Amino acid sequence: MSLNIMESYQIRRREILAEIICEYIEDADYDARRIYEEILSVLASEVQGREEASKKAIEVRELAMGKRFPADMPGDYVI
Repeated sequence: MSLNIMESYQIRRREILAEIICEYIEDADYDARRIYEEILSVLASEVQGREEASKKAIEVRELAMGKRFPADMPGDYVI
C-alpha cells in the first residue's frame, strides 16, 4: 500500500512535532512546567503573528490550557 503525497506529509509533520517534543523532554534544563510555558509562548506568538491562523492557534492554546470544546466539534482526531 503506497501513501499519497499528502499522507506522507502528514506523517512527516507529526514525526517532526514528536522529535521537537522529545528534544524538550530530554533536555535536563527544562522541567514539565517550562516545556508547557514554551508551548504556550509559541502559540501566543502565532496568535499575534498570523491573523488568518489566529483563531485556530487560540483554540489550540485553549485546549492546551484545559478548555474542552463541545463533543460535536468538527474534525476527526486520531491519537
